[in-house]
Amino acid sequence: MDVKDKRLLVGVCGGQWGDGGVGKTAVVNILTKHMGFYPTSFSTPVKDVAKKLFGWNGKMDTDARILLDQICKMGRGISEHYWINLTLINIPNEAKKIVVDDIWFDNEASMIEQCGGFVLRIIRPGYEYTPLSCNTIDIVNDGTLAQLQRKVLLAVMQATE
Repeated sequence: MDVKDKRLLVGVCGGQWGDGGVGKTAVVNILTKHMGFYPTSFSTPVKDVAKKLFGWNGKMDTDARILLDQICKMGRGISEHYWINLTLINIPNEAKKIVVDDIWFDNEASMIEQCGGFVLRIIRPGYEYTPLSCNTIDIVNDGTLAQLQRKVLLAVMQATE
């Protein structure tokens, strides 16, 4: 995907690597269900390697986090865009709105911005965050799912006007 592509690319970040409960998946589900976004993840090819080459069963525990971290570092050692490129080439051509649910690195956020997209940072009180040096649209997830849905839809509509 390059800057000339006529697709809308939105990234979602929040929490620290391995944290659950911040609301990233809920945001992706909202965008998929209510705005027709195609969901994808930069971690999918990392997890695919863990399953195919190391027999990982998909269970997220301490050993899995170590394995996934090492695989991620291996690919980024080849190129910092290694996992990005593997993810983007697998997005169907007909997908015109894409949401990436796991932005952890500055180069991932920068690529989204260079393509004319933006990054939603989900802030949940009580969680720490992986810092990114890009501009983000911050959404505080401190209420109900319905409240989060309104915040997300409004933020995306305003960002794309």
